Amino acid sequence: MEVTPDVERVRQQWDEQYRRFDASSRTGGRPLSNSILAQTYARLFRRLAVTRDDLVLDVGCGNGFSSNLLTHRYGCRAVGFDIAVEGVRIAAANASALGLSQRTLFLVADARTLPFREGAFTRIVVCQALGFFQSQPLLRALRGLLAPSGALLVTDVARGWYASVATSHQVTLQELCEQLSLAGFRVTATGTFGLPLWRLIVRVSYAVLTRVRGPHGRIGRSVVGGMLRLAYWCTAAEQWMLGRVCNGSHFWVLAVRDG
Repeated sequence: MEVTPDVERVRQQWDEQYRRFDASSRTGGRPLSNSILAQTYARLFRRLAVTRDDLVLDVGCGNGFSSNLLTHRYGCRAVGFDIAVEGVRIAAANASALGLSQRTLFLVADARTLPFREGAFTRIVVCQALGFFQSQPLLRALRGLLAPSGALLVTDVARGWYASVATSHQVTLQELCEQLSLAGFRVTATGTFGLPLWRLIVRVSYAVLTRVRGPHGRIGRSVVGGMLRLAYWCTAAEQWMLGRVCNGSHFWVLAVRDG
């Protein structure tokens, strides 16, 4: 399976990226449930109906965010692989800091020669990574690795929405659905998503409301009222942009094996 014209060059570029942003890629043992990003992905992962008995494959795992979030929330086991040595190192360090090392395994691996047996995984996630692969060969390989009763979740950004450090193979939501069908999957659900700005605004509003007392209380309530109205309009604007202007820039697809 061809991933890029020059695999070693891509590996070096990603390693440099992870070395540069090492500190920001580490959780430091902070609970995964606290961040808005974690809450967004937790809602997406619910669609997989993960249980403690599942073995999840995390494709292009990067710093281990998805693997660690899944094992933290559902008690499942997860195997993540990435071409970047530094990314895998950070992923393992994050799992250790969170006390998840017993349920996670991170490997440096090339998607062309994955060291897994057929049907080994009951769930597979590809989170914000598909654009770095030639998706059709990868999807065919993932179908072989997925158990007959398993499910695949893909989240990504549509073509043109970020510049890759490697050769980009980004697709649109419609193109991905077509490619999944050709690879032997059946798409069961799709959607668009974004980081919910309104949740951040509501959190700040609540903090203001609970801390302002005395003669400043009326001003505080006015500020909160304005921020909640802003939250409403942020939600409306976000949905309009994702659904119309961005044509589903951030999208997710849930699929199962077809036959």
